[in-house]
Amino acid sequence: MFRYTAAPRRRVSEARPDGPGPFDGYPYLVSRIGQTKLHHIALVPATWSRARIVGIALIQAEANRFETSACFGPDDAVYVAANETRTWEGRPPTGKYVTGRLELPEAMPASDELAARLLRLDWFEHAHRSGGFLIGDGADRGPRASGDDRARLGGRGPEGLPSGLRRCPVCRAPAGEYLRAGIEVIRIHCVCDNHNRCVRCLQPLARRRLSAWFYDEADGQAWYLAAYAAFSHRCPDEP
Repeated sequence: MFRYTAAPRRRVSEARPDGPGPFDGYPYLVSRIGQTKLHHIALVPATWSRARIVGIALIQAEANRFETSACFGPDDAVYVAANETRTWEGRPPTGKYVTGRLELPEAMPASDELAARLLRLDWFEHAHRSGGFLIGDGADRGPRASGDDRARLGGRGPEGLPSGLRRCPVCRAPAGEYLRAGIEVIRIHCVCDNHNRCVRCLQPLARRRLSAWFYDEADGQAWYLAAYAAFSHRCPDEP
């Protein structure tokens, strides 16, 4: 479990890509989807304390494994790393926005104040929605293969799997290093490596680990599952 302690405030330049300024209906949580400019906004009650809201952000990040920030003002946000226990402070992230796609660990109590901000957030999302399609999440590249890598990973193992892949003793899916297109080395993850969970139902957000490669034995290809596949998740008790 993450533990929050106050950290020195520092600017987070990578969290301010080109795009509209941050939504001004504070407080809210923002989850960065992979390493893209796409961010998910979820409102939290203004009556909640700062410590409680940061605690919710910590729980959210631990379950989803997305970088999460608790935003309190135009120059006041607490960031939680997606895979570490550290936190840091800066300005709210900017970029492209979506809402209503990720569950929160607590149900939001109904109030006129929250309802008014929800209307503003809905307008904000629609006003800054852009067309086009997402084809990656910025985390799908591996290091360039060296000559040694090509020699080590270019063949086949005893089970016919590419050299560098071994079956997980639990799920039996291939995992390990893989030479992709002869030019880069990527990490192949088995089913057991799926650590992205819905914070509400604690079930996986997708069938495989997000922002990760897996190997499909049926077609002998490596495939990448981008982080925004999480948006297709539905909790078991949802209609």
